[in-house]
Amino acid sequence: MGRAARGLVRTLAGALLIAGLAAIVIACGGTGGGEDPGDGASGSTAAAGEKTYTNADYGFSLTYDPQRFDIFEEIGEASGLIVVIADSSQTDGPSAIKISVGSSGPGGTVYEPGSTEAMAGLQAQFGGFKEDFAEADFGEPEECTLGGLPALCAYIGGAIPALPIDDPQLTARIYGTVWADKGMFVLAGAPSPIFGEMDPVLQEVVDSIVIEAAAD
Repeated sequence: MGRAARGLVRTLAGALLIAGLAAIVIACGGTGGGEDPGDGASGSTAAAGEKTYTNADYGFSLTYDPQRFDIFEEIGEASGLIVVIADSSQTDGPSAIKISVGSSGPGGTVYEPGSTEAMAGLQAQFGGFKEDFAEADFGEPEECTLGGLPALCAYIGGAIPALPIDDPQLTARIYGTVWADKGMFVLAGAPSPIFGEMDPVLQEVVDSIVIEAAAD
């Protein structure tokens, strides 16, 4: 795999490492008050009691329970978008999902989902994550799906500053996939003592992610 391709995956993943939540705007739902999806995003009603968040710019959607979760958007330091889904029902350190999605732009590397080049780029990125999360235990990446596309995922345990949770001991899953000139990386975690309880709830939201390219 060429250096340029590795660099693209690295650029798309970099926003996951942003610990702060500066420039957040409420996207929709929950106790955050009102809805303001911003450019390219919208909120709509899904099944009874659920809402759908859609981002047309990056071609993905997900469903969530607005009685439990608040959704926020922020612009990444590099080009791209970060979506934070925070569980406001937890008082001892909320669980959260952080989605980082971006594009290489015109003339950038284009990936075929699940191709040798795409999976090699993800493997290299997950190796980089082990260094980035130096104070956490990082499991071996395994093949999985994200948004209907081939992906990698792994467990992380320990200090995870990329998640907006004020707790030194977290457990999380990290997911990554790339398609065309875009990439998505997802962190879903909670304080370690309650991760077992929260994991099915977080997994349900992650499993609801739909990437339009998967339907093409």
